[in-house]
Amino acid sequence: MLSTPCNLRSLSTLCLDQDLPGGKLLLQSDIDIAASALSLHCHNLHLLLRSDLLHHNAPLALSADDSTTIVLPLPAPSASRAVLTIFVRDIFARLQIVVLDLKGKALDSHLELLATNPVKISCLVVEKEDVPSLLHLLDPSAHSLLHNSTAAVVSLLATTSDVSCRAVFEGGALGPLLHLIDSGLVVLKEHAATRSTH
Repeated sequence: MLSTPCNLRSLSTLCLDQDLPGGKLLLQSDIDIAASALSLHCHNLHLLLRSDLLHHNAPLALSADDSTTIVLPLPAPSASRAVLTIFVRDIFARLQIVVLDLKGKALDSHLELLATNPVKISCLVVEKEDVPSLLHLLDPSAHSLLHNSTAAVVSLLATTSDVSCRAVFEGGALGPLLHLIDSGLVVLKEHAATRSTH
């Protein structure tokens, strides 16, 4: 986000140069790219504000692999429902942010959280998270790097409890799972086949 305003400032300086050293078309292209980046940041900030994650009092931690990324630490198995709810909302917000790396890390966090207490967490996820938005990551239009982790999360949700299984299939999981069986990698086919026949 910090680089976008810097880029816009340098572009505004170029706009004042009547000679336009790079040409008018290049400048217009650079402005369009910067405007798209700004629009994307606004979209992501809107998601974070709507999720209310910026207003809670839960402890934050710096990501081990990126000291500039603030993430919520994985709650302990004995964590209160309120703490678990905040963590689930954080995962949901990151899944919707249009940054591939954040989506991947959110799915990893999803799997870690489900592993701590599958039945309790799967019910909480169904109650607090927008399951169809998770299932959207199984679509062919979603990035292929997310398919494996998403299939693993859906797999756990579909087999952990009746409540989460019903939510997954009522949310429209069957079509994407069958598509993965048709065209996915071996690992994806295994996840998809297990869940679609459950």
